[in-house]
Amino acid sequence: MEHPYASLQPASPSCLIAVDMQHQFLNAHTRHILPGVQALVDRFDYVVCSRYVHLEGGPVERFKKWEGAGENTLGAQLAINLDARPGSRTRVLEKHYFGAFSPEVREWVLNHGIEEVYVCGMDTDICVLKTLFDIVETGLRPIVLKDLTATYAGEPCYSHGMLSIKRLVGREQILDASEVVAEYQSEQAYHI
Repeated sequence: MEHPYASLQPASPSCLIAVDMQHQFLNAHTRHILPGVQALVDRFDYVVCSRYVHLEGGPVERFKKWEGAGENTLGAQLAINLDARPGSRTRVLEKHYFGAFSPEVREWVLNHGIEEVYVCGMDTDICVLKTLFDIVETGLRPIVLKDLTATYAGEPCYSHGMLSIKRLVGREQILDASEVVAEYQSEQAYHI
């Protein structure tokens, strides 16, 4: 059965950043977003998928004492399938830090004339939030797909992350993916 989000066709050029959709961060608090994110991957002109890979001696290990998602482990592998996407329109960002809007991703997005960046993924209160800070500071409009963000630690971390996101980007930039699909479908009906 096709996921309801499979009908989405955002305005062109469109970009989705799927933050850390990898096996390391899938659990009872996050697994529910996987089908929706997978359904959206093929609907965007450009897609960036980040994956956190542990860096020995890096800041995450030094400050948080965390060593998960080692290179060449299942935890570091993406949990979404990108095989059907054209390689020139897809980037997998291997990162050793929190944000997924690196200088390379920023340049790639700007070079393609993208003005709005849709964001989903994990963890809402850390990596998604940091990614949004970087997008906002670039001057691009972030659109947070709140039903497709999750936090490995569950509540209250998820709600705290969403509150910070609302304060950062404003309520108008936070949508359910279903709202984006409905808006697209109503625009299509109007143009028939």
